[in-house]
Amino acid sequence: MPSTLPAKRPFSYFGVRVQTIVIEEPGRLRVQEYRNDSRQIVWAVWSPTGDGKAFTATLEHLPGRLVDAQRMPLAAKAAFPAPLPPAGNQQVTVQVDESPLYLVFEPR
Repeated sequence: MPSTLPAKRPFSYFGVRVQTIVIEEPGRLRVQEYRNDSRQIVWAVWSPTGDGKAFTATLEHLPGRLVDAQRMPLAAKAAFPAPLPPAGNQQVTVQVDESPLYLVFEPR
């Protein structure tokens, strides 16, 4: 699976540019940070493995207050909302698989 998959998906929060790679664990976990014109920060979280496995990951050093989460299906269906994971002040635990999860933050 190409590591650029989330960047190619039209998404309502996008009009964005990739800012940085937040986490890069080859064969396991990738988190990319995007910023949009309304100053929101979007993290695309997914597993670029191609093996169909899912796992739970705790993401730390959040860039702001978590306000939305949406999962992009890999099939040709519209994106569907993901349950908003409970967020601590500096970390959030999410379910990770090959379908990108978009976490939307309001900057601090």
